[in-house]
Amino acid sequence: MIGSDGKLKKLIFWGFLMFFSLAIRLYFFHGWGLGDDPNYFSAIYTLRKIEYIPFQDSGYYYRFFFWAPPLILFKIFGVSEFAFIIPILIFDLTTIILVYILAKQFFDETTALLSAVFYSLNPFNVVFSTTFTIDFTQSMFICICAIYYNKYIKNEGIKLSIASGLAFMCAYLVNPKALFLIPAFAAHMIWNLKKDKSNSKKIFRHIIIISVFLWMSFALDYTISGNSFGYFRGENKMMAGFPLDFNTFIEYPKYMFTSSPFGTFMFGLSFYFIFAAIFAIVVKKYDMEKNSFFIFWFLSFMVFTCFFPQHILSPKFSLNNFYAFQNIRYLALLMPPASILTAYFLKKKYVVAPKVDVLLISILLLTNLFFIHVNGNISWDSSKDARLVRNYISNNPHERYYLDINFKMGTERLVYDFNSKYNITEIDAKTNISSIRDGIVFSGGSKNHIYGCMECVFNIEDRDVSDWILLDEIEGEKTTYRRENLRIWKVE
Repeated sequence: MIGSDGKLKKLIFWGFLMFFSLAIRLYFFHGWGLGDDPNYFSAIYTLRKIEYIPFQDSGYYYRFFFWAPPLILFKIFGVSEFAFIIPILIFDLTTIILVYILAKQFFDETTALLSAVFYSLNPFNVVFSTTFTIDFTQSMFICICAIYYNKYIKNEGIKLSIASGLAFMCAYLVNPKALFLIPAFAAHMIWNLKKDKSNSKKIFRHIIIISVFLWMSFALDYTISGNSFGYFRGENKMMAGFPLDFNTFIEYPKYMFTSSPFGTFMFGLSFYFIFAAIFAIVVKKYDMEKNSFFIFWFLSFMVFTCFFPQHILSPKFSLNNFYAFQNIRYLALLMPPASILTAYFLKKKYVVAPKVDVLLISILLLTNLFFIHVNGNISWDSSKDARLVRNYISNNPHERYYLDINFKMGTERLVYDFNSKYNITEIDAKTNISSIRDGIVFSGGSKNHIYGCMECVFNIEDRDVSDWILLDEIEGEKTTYRRENLRIWKVE
């Protein structure tokens, strides 16, 4: 039993954790600028103007839980960057609490609190939670699904299984990557049956319930489009043609374990700790009955997201390119189980060697805070410069503009905001300046590490631009992600 003093301390802890989590995310608010944002924004903006849902026009409209929350805010508060992003922030903050609840189902209070802290202070989560990273929405529903699934396994109530199936359906209607949870469930169910065959009926019922919800979506799809797998195949078609080679397979590990091209660790040391945790748990067989669920969850999403085994499946299943596509934000789906496994490992070590583990926990949290500061500043600076460029173009819509991809992603929403067409040409480090004629050029400025590609950046460097007219220059600290000041040029 927790006494009144214990309840007060817990309330203070949660009040501080949630306030600090919100404050640090808002302090480094990023906003508009991810690669898919123009498509997402277009879908939501279109729904705001019409009275029906044009499912046939885009697979995005099937993904109810990505467009419904910002659409509601658009209708209440009008179209704004904040209304577009704030639902993601709310879902990420909610997941902090869900990670705690999930860890508490298996482990003690300390492990659960550590799990919440590690999730809250992961550098990736802090920076990306104020972008339109819908994977945070999906993570929230997957956590809810997992919470009810584990309650159902421990108890008999069929309502718990239905709640788990409904949460799975919601995750699927954010993005079909929710299907990557099925191998994790399957592995855990098999593990459970090996340990306790009395659970067989219960597990079989849960499989049926999940299947019913999935087939309900296929039936709905058939009613809408005449194709039971329209949503599924449409997502696959969007990903088609992505080359899989050695460089592709090492891209995610590079972001996990090394610095980005701008010299920052987007995840801090998180992946070093999580893989050390999994290795120790498996080798030492630490509470495998409890930890197996989180290991299967983590590994299933990591394998399908990073190494694309679905690519080898026959094209007739429309799975050969299903999310065989690189996007660093997909790794958000690994963060809940990673936080819990890391917390369990460090708590376990604390029991064995307290002084060593206090040091390890301190290292993890301090490096996380350091990389939150570094990565947050990059996101803030790059989004600030993108807003300056966007405002300039919106005030001068009839010019021809030359932008690199960092600024282009931040300006494409203007097409939907002002219902106008803008004459924008993308340029990069390899662009020959002789090809730039009669327009406005934006060079230098702060670059977003989401597009950590030095070849994509257009800096002047040693180019001869003596015949260009410098209209404006915005000073800024020179860093790896801001090699030059943001300059605005007029080219005759």
